[in-house]
Amino acid sequence: MYRVVALPEPTDRERSQIYFQRYIRHLPSAGEIEKAIVESGIILLKYWLDISPEEQARRLKARINEGRKIWKLSSMDLQSYRR
Repeated sequence: MYRVVALPEPTDRERSQIYFQRYIRHLPSAGEIEKAIVESGIILLKYWLDISPEEQARRLKARINEGRKIWKLSSMDLQSYRR
């Protein structure tokens, strides 16, 4: 399904673009990567790990209060905790 792309000599327009722009039209479209994975026989497993509200609160407080973990805290963490 996928092949190596050897690009021809760039046009004058392509010379003025960043290198990666020449490859964009060769990238897979929506759904093509998932289809290639399935057709190759690879089996993907997704695990859902669930923690209790108490453990979630403990981890969030640790992120807020411990200087070494503050970088892990995002605004999304606080929004999702409220819900």
